[in-house]
Formats: sequence, C-alpha cells, structure tokens
Amino acid sequence: MPKFQRVALFMDYENFHSTLQKRTSTLRHQYGFSPHLDFRQLVDFIEAHYGPLARRDFIAVANFTHYDRQKGGLNQVATLINVDSFEPRTVRRRKQKTAGGRKYVIPNYADMRLAYEVGRHVQYSPADLYILASGDKAFVAVAQALHEAGYPLYFLLADSRFAAAAIKDGFDWFEFDRTQTPPVAAPAPKAPPPPAAPPDFNGAEAFMWH
Repeated sequence: MPKFQRVALFMDYENFHSTLQKRTSTLRHQYGFSPHLDFRQLVDFIEAHYGPLARRDFIAVANFTHYDRQKGGLNQVATLINVDSFEPRTVRRRKQKTAGGRKYVIPNYADMRLAYEVGRHVQYSPADLYILASGDKAFVAVAQALHEAGYPLYFLLADSRFAAAAIKDGFDWFEFDRTQTPPVAAPAPKAPPPPAAPPDFNGAEAFMWH
C-alpha cells in the first residue's frame, strides 16, 4: 500500500536526458544517443511504491526546442515548462559592443527555474513526498531546504555513476532503471526445415523396363 497520499516529482530534464545519453546501448539499457524512455512506466512505479502522482505534480523543465516533448509519453504525464536561457537582445546590446549582441546563455537557467517551481509548489500546494529527478549537485541545496522544512524526499537518478556524491551520500535515492520494464528479446527465428529428399525413380524405372 502506498505510504504517501500525494507525491510531487520535479525533473531536470536536460540533466536527465544528457546523462542517459552517456549510457551504452545494450539490450538491458536502451539508451545511447537516442535514449529509450517510458514515462508512463515511471509514473506507474512511483504510484505503486510511494503514492499518487498527478500530472500537475509532475513538473519537467527544459528548453524543449531541443527535445521531443512526446518522447516516452512525457507530455502525457507531466506538466512541461519550456525555458529559453538566451538573454533578450536588448540586454545583450547593453552588455556588448556589437550591434545585435551575440547570443548569451544564462548559466544553470533551467536549474534555477526548477528550484523556483519546487519552492512555489511547497508554498501553494505542498505534497507529502518530493522526488527530485536530477544528479546535479545544484539540487543539494533544494533537497536540504525540503528536509529542513520536514518534507520526505528522494532523488531519482538517471545513472548513479554520474550523480553528485553529495546526493548519493546525503539522501535517499533510486535509479531510473528500477522503474522500467526490461525490453523482451525477440525470439530467435526458427531454422527452415531441411529440403525434402528428391523422389527415388530408380525403382519405378526398373519396374517399367522390366
């Protein structure tokens, strides 16, 4: 029986996706350059082990112009927040001498937005359990703030080998692999039957010429 009445999941999708891309694509790990993801299985796993996870409580932040929102059914189970980390041209012009100002990416912009969304969620619609889907050490401070406020929390790691040590040593966590059903290997094709032996005409010919 689930332990919590309501769960909230906040996903640093850019970190999650890039971490899975580091994995070697094998039968057990269908990741690699184009990671295989099933977010419906992720939600089902969380609901079976921890408690209900509504779409409004599953927040994924990224610059989704670079990612497929439909991959793994993410847009069907999560609330997607698209962030554009480029500073506006008016700001770039003030900072730079060029007429248009070259594009400048605000560092950790998606991380800051996700942290903001966690704080807003806690303030206006707190859940009973928070899950932070990222291996980035930037979220250690967010996790500590949740812990100090009395909220149970877990980290969901795309691959624990690439996660910050401060996360693995300081908090409870589980790996994305646990939430996914291993792909079923296709059965080996059956060998074709051996060709039929050609008919033996020797006996018939002998009878006819007898």
